[in-house]
Formats: sequence, C-alpha cells, structure tokens
Amino acid sequence: MPKIDNMLAILWMLRSGGKVTAQQISEKLEMNIRTVYRYIDTISTSGVPIISEPGHNGGYSLMNNFIEAPLFFDSEEQTSLVHAAVFAEEAGYYGGEALNRDIERFNYGRHFYDRALFNRPDTTGGADHELGAGLYKNSTTNNVVRSLLQFDMGSLPRGAKIMNAQLNLRLSSVWNDTATSVQLYETSNAWEENRATWNRRTLSSLWTNKGGDYTPTLLSSQTIGALDTAATEPPLFKWPIKAETVQKWMDTPSQNLGLMLKGSNETLATYKKFYSGDAGGMLNYSPKLTITYYPISRLGLECYWSYGSISNPYYRK
Repeated sequence: MPKIDNMLAILWMLRSGGKVTAQQISEKLEMNIRTVYRYIDTISTSGVPIISEPGHNGGYSLMNNFIEAPLFFDSEEQTSLVHAAVFAEEAGYYGGEALNRDIERFNYGRHFYDRALFNRPDTTGGADHELGAGLYKNSTTNNVVRSLLQFDMGSLPRGAKIMNAQLNLRLSSVWNDTATSVQLYETSNAWEENRATWNRRTLSSLWTNKGGDYTPTLLSSQTIGALDTAATEPPLFKWPIKAETVQKWMDTPSQNLGLMLKGSNETLATYKKFYSGDAGGMLNYSPKLTITYYPISRLGLECYWSYGSISNPYYRK
C-alpha cells in the first residue's frame, strides 16, 4: 500500500473515536511498528492535531474539536477573503455572514490565533505571514508593531496539572540588526483574529488603550539582534510562561485572552519578525505553545510515570 494510503488509513482509525495504540495500528495495517511511529509524526507535522498519551492505557487520539478543512486556500486567497469579509460586513452586504463562515475554515485544525497590530489605526492583518514587535522607521513613517496570540486549551486532559510551558517562535526576518528585548504579556481584553487593529479589538469594540490591552506583569522576554542568514533553519526563540498562568487558562477558559508580544523600547528603530500561522509552506515554523503536564490519573505517581505531553504542531514537548 502506498505511503499516502497508509497515512489516510491511520487517520481514519484515529477518527473512529477513542485511543488507538501503535501496536493496534501495526497489526491492523500489517506494518512495522517503527513505520507507524514515522507515519504518526508525518501526519502530526502536516497539521493534524494528534494527542499522544504514553504509558499504560495510553495511545493516540485526535482533539475532540478537530474538523478537517473542506477547502484549501493559498495565502493570497486567504488574505483576499479576510478583506472581503471585513468590507462585506461594514457595507451591510447580504453575503457577509457566508464569508465569515469561510474564514472560520482557516482555523480548523489550527487551534490557535495570531494577529499583527500596526499603529496605522485600522490596518487589518489577520492573514499576515509574519508577526512582529518593534519600530519600523523611515523618512516618512514611524510604525510601531505588536502581535497577539491565543492558544486553545481544550485539547488538554481535564484535571491535568501543568508543570511548565513556553511560547516558541521562529525568527523570519529583521529590519535593523540592533538588538532589542521582545517582551511577552497576557492580553487583558478579548479580541478577534480577523478584526483586531491598533484601535479596535473587534469590529464593534475599541481597545481601552490603543495598541491593545495587556496586563502590566511581564511573563518573560528575549533579546533578539541580527538574523543569522547562514543558519540551516530559522532561529528559535522561547518565552517561558509560568505554569500557574496556563493552569488558569485551562481551568477557567474565559480567562484565556491570549498573549501580547511587544518591544521593550518602542522608540528604538528596530523591528523583529516571526513566522505566523498563515505563513504558506512554513507549517513547521508556526507559533507553538509547549506544555508539559501530569494527567490526572498520574498525579501522586510522578516518580513512576513519564510526563504527558501533547503531540501536534501547536502544542509540543
């Protein structure tokens, strides 16, 4: 059976509901168990959110809210649809709601949202290829850039205890090599990916403070300078997030309002860019939230069980 047929067969087994072990897949499809592991990794890398639970009674399963995207759009088509939906809704066009449903298809299987904010007040950027933080400056403009991210906690096992977490971003490009500190904060107001601008958090609601509302407590920061163009892949930067913060998001989803990425000195003329979830052909470089946790069934048995982790492109350990 060709490779693609084997991977589709595995996907159909996972869609049947419940957990499936590598051994069960191996026996059902009559293939070596090491081949099963390779296929699972390939499927996961392609964007299918597979949850891996090690140990006794472990196995593979899909996120409960996973739905296959019925259509595929390239980056230019996504951007066009986003702008068309905004125009249609503002103009009262009768097809606006249908366009909004189309846009929601972009998020099937993604389970996170991201957004660049530019201090050109009503510039939209929900389908931008890059996130950013800093100040872009030339003879005619000073453009401060910040970014928003939000990850869905629904795939974590109910009752799990978070041990640690971090945000992983891949540097895509820089404007001006000057080193600067890029800081991470919690967002303090709800926002919409395809509607948020420097002034607005949704189509009908303004930010309390222009540029986005965020809590004053710094989560973490990274100092970033020049881009190493000789590297074989984009540099990886990691922002640690306290376990209790992510635990709060999981236990009380209404408090998960996302993250704000911004430069510490927004008068310093340097601008750092990172791959977003809309970077075509760059799935491996999409933003990731890495979480390590104890499933509730293993609490109190930490010395005897390996840690649980989520295996998919957006939550990885």
